[in-house]
Amino acid sequence: MTDVAVKKRLARAKAQAIDHFLRTGYSIIRSDNGIFCFIASRRRELRCIRVVVDRITDQDMRLAKEFPAPASCSREIFCQKPDGFEIQEIEE
Repeated sequence: MTDVAVKKRLARAKAQAIDHFLRTGYSIIRSDNGIFCFIASRRRELRCIRVVVDRITDQDMRLAKEFPAPASCSREIFCQKPDGFEIQEIEE
């Protein structure tokens, strides 16, 4: 698959993830895609979301784990698979 095709798939996956959070009452803060793609926020909840396609790599896990998040903030990787998202929450 070409880089262009992968970028388009990733853009669609991010849009689907954002739409999911908007439908469930979250506000979205877009990021620069360096570590996380966006932050989903509700009244007492903050979720840092990284979106990937096909598989979660060791680098994806390392980047998310190294981010210094407060205890009330979850770090998650949403991996787009053919049948929907696989969600991996990053534990300390």
